[in-house]
Amino acid sequence: MNFVDFKSFCESKAYLFNLFSSNNLIENENLVCLKCKCFNYCVKIREKEPLGKVLKCPGKDCKNERTLLKNSFFQNKKISKIVYLAGAFIKNKSIASIIEDTGFDEKTVYKHFNYFRRKCHEKVENMDFKLGGVGIEVEIDESHLFTRKYHRGNMLASEQIWVFGIIERISKKVYLTVIERRDGETLSRIINDVLLPGTIIFSDSWRGYNLVRQNFETYSINHKLHFVDPLNNNIHTNNIERLWRSLKNDIRGCQVENYEYHLKEFIYRRYFFSTSFEENLNLFIKLIY
Repeated sequence: MNFVDFKSFCESKAYLFNLFSSNNLIENENLVCLKCKCFNYCVKIREKEPLGKVLKCPGKDCKNERTLLKNSFFQNKKISKIVYLAGAFIKNKSIASIIEDTGFDEKTVYKHFNYFRRKCHEKVENMDFKLGGVGIEVEIDESHLFTRKYHRGNMLASEQIWVFGIIERISKKVYLTVIERRDGETLSRIINDVLLPGTIIFSDSWRGYNLVRQNFETYSINHKLHFVDPLNNNIHTNNIERLWRSLKNDIRGCQVENYEYHLKEFIYRRYFFSTSFEENLNLFIKLIY
């Protein structure tokens, strides 16, 4: 599906019904009517409804009807707009471009994008990250994202935000976490928690990684001298350096207090989004439902 045509698809009630139905997000028809206790609602056409249909009680004298998206994020909302914004979020469209293309209210777009990021954050927070394994190569590094400034009493204080990262060379799976301390003990604990025994680790020659020896095969490169080892071109950290550039480009301009949500969004995209817009939309609709 071409994203240029996506907005017109979102205006189609038939398309929206099929989108939710194919992902098993429609209210089950095998319900008991709370009014007359009849079983098995039936789907009826209701053009004024967001999906063009409702569930109607089969009772002869009962007129009870239920929305197809009851008790979901979409209930009592303009579904076509939310689905379009979900698609725009998946495509990583800027808020400015969305407003220009659609005329949507700026606050509405911000509100929904923030909700989408919170759902990404929830998903990633509940993931059990295990990377590497016997013979699997990974690169590790830490990077300074930005400096957060705040008031402490009458003084303007600052806090440096650092992120530690791991990336598998082949699969490109990543692990990223904000760290308060950059000492060897802290990083060693993270590495031992996330990486499976037998992992081959490539890093720079910073002394903080000296504790990382047990259960791993380790190689390092001194970036003050070389970016690739002149004697072994497999010893480098080019993949994670590219990861930092991509991350910083994605979070550029984000509000400082929301950096954790943007970080988790970045991880979610790496793990769950593919090159197929339709697959991504199906997955994401279920996430935000």
